Amino acid sequence: MTKLLLPFCFALITLLSACTKTTVDPTVPTETAQVRQARQWLTAQPKWVVAKASQNNSVYYQRGVQQVGEVDMEVEWLRFLPENRFEVQLLGDAQPTALFYRIDDKTNELIVSETADFKKLLDWRTKIDNIHDKSVDLFIREGDDDLITLTLEP
Repeated sequence: MTKLLLPFCFALITLLSACTKTTVDPTVPTETAQVRQARQWLTAQPKWVVAKASQNNSVYYQRGVQQVGEVDMEVEWLRFLPENRFEVQLLGDAQPTALFYRIDDKTNELIVSETADFKKLLDWRTKIDNIHDKSVDLFIREGDDDLITLTLEP
């Protein structure tokens, strides 16, 4: 009797475990581990501040260093929130500007938009390789030629 019971229990367990397996829908895109890590690092910090700003690879602002000449640094802080919301606090503004971000799985780029449907893209981008737990390099294209790099730190 026990010789029959053991194979029967094994077959029953195998059958039941097969019924509980979830299937993966190949049409639904899955987030890569690198994208999940980048999103986690972005949202883990309550605020990011500009540590350094450069234009066309020439540094024009560095936090904690007395600046020579006129410096146009308008960003006080940035914050990446869950649900792909993004806030930028500009100096002198009472409230932060609400924006939206997403990480494109195809290009591995963080992109920023004025609208949740991403129909009003801003030219603010970075590859997820530039996102770390304690720093982010955000690239902003102004006009046709000027590339501004903001190095953000918590």
